[in-house]
Amino acid sequence: MSCEYVSLESLERWVIFGFALCHQMLQQDHANKMWVSALESGWVVALFRDEVIYIHTYIQSFFDGIKGYGKRISEVKDC
Repeated sequence: MSCEYVSLESLERWVIFGFALCHQMLQQDHANKMWVSALESGWVVALFRDEVIYIHTYIQSFFDGIKGYGKRISEVKDC
């Protein structure tokens, strides 16, 4: 039986985008720690070859439109 490993970079990318879509889950301590750890690992996420997204500014602007997410915005700034 073959076994394939997912790279840490790919795993962190899934964590960032997954919790950005299901941001209600960030209220749980374990999920929040995993998300903050993934955000601290880098400033950009490579989309395709030389195309990147500056994930911190993207998430800050996304959470800015949601009422009551000032604490999450400050967490992203601290990362």
